Amino acid sequence: MAAANAGAMSADINAQFRRHRIRVMLAITLGYGFIYTCRLGLSIVKSPLIDGGIFTVEDLGAIGAALSYGYAAGKFFNGFISDHFRPRLFFSLSILISAIINIFMGFSTFLWLSIALWALNGWFQGMAAPSAVISITNWFSLHERGRRYGLWSASHSIGEGITFYVMAAIVAAYGWQLGFIAPGILCIGVAAWV
Repeated sequence: MAAANAGAMSADINAQFRRHRIRVMLAITLGYGFIYTCRLGLSIVKSPLIDGGIFTVEDLGAIGAALSYGYAAGKFFNGFISDHFRPRLFFSLSILISAIINIFMGFSTFLWLSIALWALNGWFQGMAAPSAVISITNWFSLHERGRRYGLWSASHSIGEGITFYVMAAIVAAYGWQLGFIAPGILCIGVAAWV
């Protein structure tokens, strides 16, 4: 009788473990895909910003460079910092703050404010990957990680697809501001879900 109860309990634990692993993979893959929409917004609003006389090509280059520098610094430092925080919290916080920054970018027409916001966005974008990799490491054995990492890498394409098709259509229909605001609002919901 005790052996039967132990076997049933073990089967239940195994089923829960499998469900949690699926949830982790969905959260980090879709979450990282959606945070990409908050990184690539500038790519789809460049023409409307130039055509509207809001920013010059040089201004947009400075804003784009700020993201790159912020992302490089964020990825370097956040890799160390993420070891000391719960990956789920660190990951969802990166999505949430990046989303809020994008909403502010939708209202910014000042060069230095946009540079500062986009650099901060880069920093918080750099929080997501380390926590996703830690999640893969925590939930999957050494011989499973390559396959899981490959699945997670699809998130880049998911994010690019959403940005360059869905968000670009929104910008074409409603203006450049929604190229930042729409991903921001979307990613607030994604951060809560993650």
